[in-house]
Amino acid sequence: AMAMEQAMGRLNAELKAQDKEEMSVGIGINTGECVVGNMGSNKRFDYTVLGDAVNLASRLEGQSGNYGFQIIAGAGTVDSLTDYEVYELDLLAVKGKQEPVKIYTVFDQLDCGSINPDTFKQDHLAFLQNYRSQAWDKAQQHIDKYQSAIPNFTHYYELFAQRIKAMQANPPGSEWIGVFVAQSK
Repeated sequence: AMAMEQAMGRLNAELKAQDKEEMSVGIGINTGECVVGNMGSNKRFDYTVLGDAVNLASRLEGQSGNYGFQIIAGAGTVDSLTDYEVYELDLLAVKGKQEPVKIYTVFDQLDCGSINPDTFKQDHLAFLQNYRSQAWDKAQQHIDKYQSAIPNFTHYYELFAQRIKAMQANPPGSEWIGVFVAQSK
């Protein structure tokens, strides 16, 4: 996934230099049990992958553009990672499922400019806690502080600012625990 991300960066630099439209690709990664192999009948026979873990990976890929990150990973995947920077993004109930999953994005190294990366990571976790506990003003203060300062998170924080505005106008109720229910794959 990291190699794909780097290759897309090089391709887009070339396209931009030629005044052509840049491209994007979403990458959904999930870890779990699945069935892999040749499946089907004499009339239709394919090498394929089946299982809930695969379906979730597909749904995560579909959400990458919404969150503004090329890579979206499930909890099982990030639990096994070392040497990468992992940031929790949301509690998401993907289309077709009711049980929410924590989703993450992954970096080789996040460029935080002059901001201490450990401080940003702690503040980001506090942001998620404030968002999920409906402390909208505190969550919005975090967005205002970091939306422009951490370019990789600009789109993401814009998404959450829109959500906060909508929920301030129409509060979700005290039973809400911060789960976003995806309406699309």
